[in-house]
Amino acid sequence: MTRSIGYARCSTTHQDTEIQVLDLRGAGCLEVFAEKVSSRAPLEKRPQLRRCLENLEVGDELVVSKLDRLGRSQVEVINRLANLQEKGIYVRTLDGLINTRGLGK
Repeated sequence: MTRSIGYARCSTTHQDTEIQVLDLRGAGCLEVFAEKVSSRAPLEKRPQLRRCLENLEVGDELVVSKLDRLGRSQVEVINRLANLQEKGIYVRTLDGLINTRGLGK
């Protein structure tokens, strides 16, 4: 069974992930990982993103509000997308920019 798993991130303590979490749940995510961490933080300092990525299985879909939630730079985001696709995991953004379900492996 395909699962949709969400990841929400905001950068500062003055921001809140609540709206992202609500949007992700509204988009069908039964499980959502959320954290407040700088977009410049490396993966090892993003425990919820690591947990989220570790929980994904072949055929699952990772859902984020926008691509910038997934990495510090374009290169990091593109590499993460390629790595997930190689593992048979789909990625969808709520802003409609990305939906890899229609792409081949």
